[in-house]
Amino acid sequence: DDYQYDGIGNLVGWNRTRAGKTERFTRHGAKIVEMDSENRAKRAQIVRYRAESRHGKRQLVERPTKKFVTYQYAGKSDRLGRIESRR
Repeated sequence: DDYQYDGIGNLVGWNRTRAGKTERFTRHGAKIVEMDSENRAKRAQIVRYRAESRHGKRQLVERPTKKFVTYQYAGKSDRLGRIESRR
């Protein structure tokens, strides 16, 4: 995971690269599915993690849920935003 911070050190989110594919996550741990014009999370999917045995090893496996959050920002300089709705 490659963590992203704003100009004063607040966690904004992270990028996760697996098998050559990069996915972005919010600071709340939701997987970003839609970005706004400022390249910030607009809509994100809630994910859960479950410990499973695979190939004789215990691993945390990411499981998407059917729940989503939308974000709202105070202005263009706001990199953190706030959760506007949960569905």
